Amino acid sequence: MPELPEIETVRRVIGPQVEGRTVVSVRAADNRILANTDPQGLSERLTGRTVVSVGRRGKALLLYDDLGGHIVIRFGMTGQLYICPPDTAEERHTHEVFLLDDGMELRYVDPRRFGHIWHFRRDEEDTSGIRGLGLEPDDPGLDAGYLKDRLGRRSITVKEGLLDQTVVAGIGNIWSDEMLFEAGICPLTPCRDLTDGQF
Repeated sequence: MPELPEIETVRRVIGPQVEGRTVVSVRAADNRILANTDPQGLSERLTGRTVVSVGRRGKALLLYDDLGGHIVIRFGMTGQLYICPPDTAEERHTHEVFLLDDGMELRYVDPRRFGHIWHFRRDEEDTSGIRGLGLEPDDPGLDAGYLKDRLGRRSITVKEGLLDQTVVAGIGNIWSDEMLFEAGICPLTPCRDLTDGQF
């Protein structure tokens, strides 16, 4: 699964290339990728919309449009996002193609189809799951007190606690292992057995 650093890298690469661009057309080839609409609905929602900004929440990429709506992309295990000229040969598992007003195409590719794409209008409730996420790793409120409050009485392992996206958003297997190794904490330690100094 991609973790926060990978999605942040996608945001930093894709963002400058799509911000300010208008969607000319949408070709959605796989209905299974679309979580809350169908190919025709996605085209109707996005054609003519301008991307005003690109953000990230946990492991999800967010594209905000000029009417206050937003796209949520969760990449699953194999989802990828490319921006390329239209004459570039399409990858075999290209499922969604957004033609932009500068002639470039934003393409979503996902061989295993584990990823999902949502679009929410300004007045629609976001049901993608991002509203239930915990703090971002760089949030000033993420400190020892927060972690102790959220995890200190739980019997789950400290690794499970770090992977709980409602506690901290964006941490995955690799990042949690590296953090625990650096801290000298066994991943199997129950959260309730951690000392104050370990939080």
